[in-house]
Amino acid sequence: MINVDGFRQKSAKLRGLKFSYLEWGAEDSPPVVLLHGLQSHAHSWDLLASALQSEYRVIALDQRGHGDTAWPDPPIYTTADFVDDVLALAEHLGIARFVLMGLSMGAHNALAVAIRHPEFVDKLVSVDVPASLNLLYDPEVRNRLVNVQRDFSSIEEMVVDARDTYPFATDEMIRHRMEHNAYQLSSRRLTLKYSPDAPKSWNPDDLSEEIALIQCPTLIVRGGESKVLSAGQAQSMADAIPNSHFITIKGAGHSVPMDKPEEFEAAVREFLAD
Repeated sequence: MINVDGFRQKSAKLRGLKFSYLEWGAEDSPPVVLLHGLQSHAHSWDLLASALQSEYRVIALDQRGHGDTAWPDPPIYTTADFVDDVLALAEHLGIARFVLMGLSMGAHNALAVAIRHPEFVDKLVSVDVPASLNLLYDPEVRNRLVNVQRDFSSIEEMVVDARDTYPFATDEMIRHRMEHNAYQLSSRRLTLKYSPDAPKSWNPDDLSEEIALIQCPTLIVRGGESKVLSAGQAQSMADAIPNSHFITIKGAGHSVPMDKPEEFEAAVREFLAD
């Protein structure tokens, strides 16, 4: 079983929407804000956050339409809204500057925050996302994101269904992901916790012409087996962003912190200590 002791679950009304977030560590420690991916939730950061809590104040946000955060009505999932949500959370928490880290959709949102509001971001970790998400215009990719199974009889069935999506993760890691991504319906069957409108309505901005504006030290992380971020794309991002570099975590797919948690933690620690 994955040990996730120490977190505090909290909520706040931000920009007219109820947001849920998890917090670890002392409030006077340096803050680190974590943003999850498109089909995920704040608990996807549990291992990393638990490991960092003795040195940092770690805040993992359930982004709009995900986890225990409310679903916006109408379903608005623009880059600008995700960015403004992060800034509203920072204001609520009283943190003026912070380390910002994201995976996939969360990495896209983190890049956008660093581009458009550099005064808030001390350091940036972008995990396995290109600056331009042209792959979303591929009908096969969009179909895979939108048409997922959302009705299950048990967590075990959810784990089996997720195995193809996370081929490089352990069963224990997949189970942890699914346990926190499950919502029980009145029929007692389970469904996924994120809104189906999130993948349908997500229309991320093309950031390829803006990433050179990022001012803070930046680490770009790529999974060695990723089909989302190529080595060439990662290198192009590192070339464009001043004071940045990229690393590849061997044996990881797109969900790097889930696939290779120890290697990912080591890379993050080295970057934060530099």
